Amino acid sequence: MFDPKYWAFHLGLKGTGGAVDKRSIGIEIASEGGLIQRNGKLYCFDKVSDRTLFKQEYYDHGMPWRGYRFFDAYSEAQITAIIKLINLLCKQFKIPKSTPANHFDADDEYRQFTGILGHHHLRPDKSDIHPGFPWQRVIDEVGLALL
Repeated sequence: MFDPKYWAFHLGLKGTGGAVDKRSIGIEIASEGGLIQRNGKLYCFDKVSDRTLFKQEYYDHGMPWRGYRFFDAYSEAQITAIIKLINLLCKQFKIPKSTPANHFDADDEYRQFTGILGHHHLRPDKSDIHPGFPWQRVIDEVGLALL
C-alpha cells in the first residue's frame, strides 16, 4: 500500500525508468497463479512436493496459456472486491472506464493505454491476470468500454 502521492516500481518493465509505473495503480490479487500437473495432481510454485500440493479450487483453461493450463481460481470475494475497488479508483482518480478488447495478449502499445489493464497485458512473461479471470463480469459491472 502506497500513499497516492508516491509510486512503486510494480510492473517490472525494464528500460522505462518507471514511467508507466508512475502513471499507474497496481492492484495485487492474491493467487498461487499457474499450477503444474504431475501424476494427476496439481502443484504450485513450479515445485512438486508435499508442501506445494494444491488442494483448492482451480481453473482449467483446456490448453496451455503462457506455460500453464491450470491456475488457482479467483474467489467470489476477490472478484466482488476488485469490482468495488476499480469503481472507487476510477472515480477518485478520474481513470477512464475502458479496457482492451483482447484479454490474452501482451503488447508494448498498452504502455500508453489509459484505462484498466492486467499485468499480463504489459508483460508476455506474466500470467496474472490469468484467463480464468471473469473479464466480462468486470466489464459489465464496472461499465468498461472495450477498445
